[in-house]
Amino acid sequence: AHPSFAKLLAAKTDEPFFVKNLETVQGDERDVIVISVGYGKDKEGRLSHKFGPLNRAGGERRLNVAITRAKINTKVVSSIHYSDLDVNKCKSEGALLLRNYLNYAENGVREESRPNEEGTVFESPFEEEVYKFLESNGYKVDTQVGCSSYRIDLAIKHPKKSAYILAVECDGASYHSSRVARDRDRLRQEVLENQGWSFYRVWSTDWYRDRKNEEMRLLDAARKAMSRFNAKDADDPLPEIEEKKEEKQVVAEVEQLKAKWLLDYLEPFVPFVPVIQTPLPPKMITQAARLYGPAIVEKEGPITLHRLCSILIQFCGRSKVTKEVEQDVKTTLSFLEARGVHFYEDAYAITDPKDVMLRLGGGRDLVDVPKVEYRNAILKSLEIDPGQTEDALYRSLGEAMGYVRIPAKLKLILAECLAELKKGGLLYQEADCLYHR
Repeated sequence: AHPSFAKLLAAKTDEPFFVKNLETVQGDERDVIVISVGYGKDKEGRLSHKFGPLNRAGGERRLNVAITRAKINTKVVSSIHYSDLDVNKCKSEGALLLRNYLNYAENGVREESRPNEEGTVFESPFEEEVYKFLESNGYKVDTQVGCSSYRIDLAIKHPKKSAYILAVECDGASYHSSRVARDRDRLRQEVLENQGWSFYRVWSTDWYRDRKNEEMRLLDAARKAMSRFNAKDADDPLPEIEEKKEEKQVVAEVEQLKAKWLLDYLEPFVPFVPVIQTPLPPKMITQAARLYGPAIVEKEGPITLHRLCSILIQFCGRSKVTKEVEQDVKTTLSFLEARGVHFYEDAYAITDPKDVMLRLGGGRDLVDVPKVEYRNAILKSLEIDPGQTEDALYRSLGEAMGYVRIPAKLKLILAECLAELKKGGLLYQEADCLYHR
């Protein structure tokens, strides 16, 4: 080690400073982790795409472990940009994950979308007609783009760049006659639009009733999307809904959700994304709470105090939520009721969150999910499938949250919520079976 770092490396603390490579970082956690990406270009400006252990089998798992070691904050120091990595030369899952992660660190953009690997697949003859029409007009189109069950029907590709310019959804009348399907589809579109997708929706009834006009409208939408994309002069693909598997995150991956009721009742959690142009001084946390607290509560509410503080400290260039920070923010928010910020049980919200269902994803720690969300999910699960045992209930909710093994921390939280629901008379127990009143 460099002499100037010898004292730091020799310090004996509960969580000592460390420097480790990708292969040896397993199991270590710290409040703040700095990830150094040292791959670089040669003197002619070429990147070899030789990423050592990342290119080997299981490299993506090693990287996934490395990027989830931070409890509070991860800082990325890189000698290359994500755009320096050519998608066509990234032959391994590890290399692709590195590119996607650098894109996220640099631009706040999620993992890029992937076309369906099984070839051209259509979910209806109508969808195939729209595809053939676009192809006949010179557009390159991928079908069923994405991962998991959140797939885009048709995605129009940029002719010269590794990017999609427009997502085309082909909606039949029978599918959208379902209110639940409409709501879920709208919610999915909002989430994806928030992450950068441009959408155009083609209705089968309009297509068959006035095909010529609908064809012209579709081509016009494609041309405008191409113009918007070229105006940005960007060469990065549009993003897709997040599918990272972080050990401490609540992950909603549809194919893992064995509880069918989840698709109709649970919702994705859309986090507040701080936009920081000029950071406040570290000691101005109360000013940050006054300036940004109401907007964060409106976006994420109900939101716990700790979760709210973990966002606010970013505006002050701080990396750790202390008891002092929590007390300062709590005191400040108590004066903001006139601006609509109210405290309910264990979370802040604009309106009473008594009916808010469990929201999945978005990076919240288990303890940062307000108890009202857990309680409502428990009641909904017992409403759909009455008579579950406690263990069965834990498993169904754990699976819905993306866990194969239920964490002890989650079991403890759910047990507390069950006790509260029993005490409140909202559920009862007969032998080992639980029922919603």
